[in-house]
Amino acid sequence: MRFKSLFIFLSLFIILSLFIPATRLSAAVFNFRQAVYPVKAEVSDCPDTPNHTLGIMSYKGIAFFDPQDVASVTASQTIDYINGSGPHLGYFTYTFSDNSTLSIKITGTTKASQGGVTVEGKATVIKGTGRFSSTKGSGTYTGKRPPKETDTELYHFFKLDITLK
Repeated sequence: MRFKSLFIFLSLFIILSLFIPATRLSAAVFNFRQAVYPVKAEVSDCPDTPNHTLGIMSYKGIAFFDPQDVASVTASQTIDYINGSGPHLGYFTYTFSDNSTLSIKITGTTKASQGGVTVEGKATVIKGTGRFSSTKGSGTYTGKRPPKETDTELYHFFKLDITLK
């Protein structure tokens, strides 16, 4: 009787295992740096508060992923600043040499000072293609830019905790 019960249990286990799809989960932390520059900017002054600016920008640039992976960057971002500081929202797409893409959404804060501009916030993976087709995850970013009079490039450091399926 014991053998029969074991046989039935193992048979059911094998049959059910055939219907469970095999998935490869691999969690990874992506640390990468990027430099982007504006290719288009449209800004408007708001009449409610002095130095209140709304804007939308398009960026291009390059990102350096560890280890030794490079991607081109295209981005669109909105801003809502008072005296150069305030919230921003953006979408960044990274295109790699094998034509895989990774798209993220950022939400954060910009802070202006005499020494330049700093940014920080949260990033969420929203889409991927190729080797990133089933990627999910989120993380943080920080960045800085010298004072606007000297340079308009923006440098970011991203740390994303992502899962590759």
